[in-house]
Amino acid sequence: VVYLDKDAGADQRQAMQQHLDSLGVLFERLPAAEALLQGPAARSSGDGLRAGSRVKSSFGDWGCLGLSCAPGDELCCLGISTSEGQASQVELRSLQTLASHILVLQGLRDFAATVRNAGNEFTEEPHDAETLVAVVEDVVRFDPDWRSKLAEVLPLASNWDVIKLHSISRDAQGCEAICTDSRRRAPARRCLLLVGDIAASICTIGTPVALLFRTSRAGKVLSALHAVTAADRLAQGSDIGSDGSSNSSGGGTGGVSKAWPFLDRMLMQAVHRGLLTIFAAKPTVVHMAANEGGSSE
Repeated sequence: VVYLDKDAGADQRQAMQQHLDSLGVLFERLPAAEALLQGPAARSSGDGLRAGSRVKSSFGDWGCLGLSCAPGDELCCLGISTSEGQASQVELRSLQTLASHILVLQGLRDFAATVRNAGNEFTEEPHDAETLVAVVEDVVRFDPDWRSKLAEVLPLASNWDVIKLHSISRDAQGCEAICTDSRRRAPARRCLLLVGDIAASICTIGTPVALLFRTSRAGKVLSALHAVTAADRLAQGSDIGSDGSSNSSGGGTGGVSKAWPFLDRMLMQAVHRGLLTIFAAKPTVVHMAANEGGSSE
């Protein structure tokens, strides 16, 4: 388990770590990527706003998203619009979530490559790198029977890239489902719901607070997210910002799709383009901690 610590406070961090300790699972804390650093002399052009170093490093090989931005306008390069020296807090929180997941996926991709390329000292055959990693926000709590739930649903589908561990029941109506023994009734029955495109299917399961990845496909997920951004950028061809309004961040000549920088929308676009296969576990494997908020999406 990798949990994204959004620096909400020491108490919340301690509560999360105590929860994971009680489960007896290996876990790692990842400080959430700092989305924004506020310069001392922010002006209406946004010159005083700059991206945090971890956000920049996560998108280091993405270029400037195809946007034509003023020199040094880091937020423009990240597709974030600014107005009077301010950036949308929703966009910034979503950028933080996206960047944090990309950092984790980069680590999983590199780990898989290392294991895959490490020859057995006797046979010199590559090892099979297949490790499952749950990436969760710090307000997520695993259900007491989460292991048994996963153990039952994972064999239902082999060709998956991402499994959402937290689904919302009202969004799960009409989803194509693969389930355990049909003679079992809820809540004993376990299912994987095939998540569809947000524009073409009512089965969207729109929350990225708890995602299960497999190390062997981390690179595929990264490539899909990059491809979605590149394809949508080309398709836009106009001055449209990520909120659908005119892009005022540095006078860019091309827009970033409305999916950017919202992780879940980008995943849905990847499904729509046939780049990823995503399922959601039903019933949910995790829940939200009491009196705490969820994802920014």
